[in-house]
Amino acid sequence: MTATAAESAEPTTTIPRSRVLAWGLWDWGSAALNAVATTFVFTVYLTGNSTSHPFGDETFVSAQLGWTLGIAGLLVALLAPITGQRSDASGRRKFWLAVNSYIVVVILALMFFVQASPNYLWLGLLLLAAGTLFFEFAQVNYNAMLTSVSTRRTIGKVSGFGWSMGYFGGIVLLLIVYFGFIHPDVGLFGVTSANGLSVRGLDADRRHLVRHLRPARSARGSRVPRTGRRRA
Repeated sequence: MTATAAESAEPTTTIPRSRVLAWGLWDWGSAALNAVATTFVFTVYLTGNSTSHPFGDETFVSAQLGWTLGIAGLLVALLAPITGQRSDASGRRKFWLAVNSYIVVVILALMFFVQASPNYLWLGLLLLAAGTLFFEFAQVNYNAMLTSVSTRRTIGKVSGFGWSMGYFGGIVLLLIVYFGFIHPDVGLFGVTSANGLSVRGLDADRRHLVRHLRPARSARGSRVPRTGRRRA
């Protein structure tokens, strides 16, 4: 049977749009870590700015931040294939997506306690590394669920939709953070520059949690059969 014949023989499958949307919302919620924690807000809070360096010398802090993220990246490269194989073998992709996502939520919440003092630098770096690690573990399962929310004809379109949701989620969240908390002298909930970072961390945590509940509840069909072992 040729490839064309095989494709024509494939039964037509319709994936509900609500399932695709629920899957894509995880990427939207991931902006809480990618945009706020690791890129534009929390790391800038650690390294300081031109007038303030609450965690110590900027060069030293930047170097430690680079080493921390580098080690986290190495651990991801070593451990992500193992955790991915485990979830594939057990058929529990959605379960491990939820577990790792909730761990990231807890880590984001703990960033609330990183005060602007050199004594808290290593706590901030540790939380940042742990958040990166568990986020990547979750993303392995998220990416593996793509085949359960798409068909051969729509897999590229659905994949692009999820990718775009991540970018749009980051833009929307950064706009909320900037105009709601950073730019005004007194932001939402009465936040000032003295304690604004802590509340921004909680806002990111809340959005991350809400968006991650959707794929865990709605993206059905992500459980796959257990991988059988052949006997010699």
